Amino acid sequence: YAFDASGTNTPMNKGKAVFTKLSILYLELHNSLTACNWTLPTWTSPRKDRKYRGDVEMEAKVLSAVTGEKISRADLEKTALRILTMFRALTALHMNEKNMRNKHDKMNDWVFNYPAGAKPFTPGVSTMDKADIELGKDLLYAEFGWDKATGMPTKATLDSLGLSYVADTLAKAGLLPS
Repeated sequence: YAFDASGTNTPMNKGKAVFTKLSILYLELHNSLTACNWTLPTWTSPRKDRKYRGDVEMEAKVLSAVTGEKISRADLEKTALRILTMFRALTALHMNEKNMRNKHDKMNDWVFNYPAGAKPFTPGVSTMDKADIELGKDLLYAEFGWDKATGMPTKATLDSLGLSYVADTLAKAGLLPS
């Protein structure tokens, strides 16, 4: 499942990775399209009496109506992944760092400081578990098509997103994972 009950933390799983991926991709879209998201999420509603299940195609429908071009949700998500992946490549180039997993995607130590007697996933304790964070990175990188060891986009992912020239640039800089 992607959501934990209030006041609980459960271990990372694929559902949480997919939800995280979509949250990040739609953030990229909202920032890039300058779409107002103050009324979102349009996918769900807390009002059960309205029996509203939302519309996951809403952003694509709005953009299609505005531009006159047929744009699907899959098209939007691929565009967002392309933006995010390009940003990741630019960050690696700027940092001149291939090991983004361990040099960039880090947590502050305080998030791992458990209260006395508490263990990972203790109800009411929001402290994170290091092994679970690392599993989360593995699962999220897999969702993005990035290398698990380095956290860098793979050549295959860059090629699939029409960013082969970025793969070439990263390779020349020694930043493309093998």
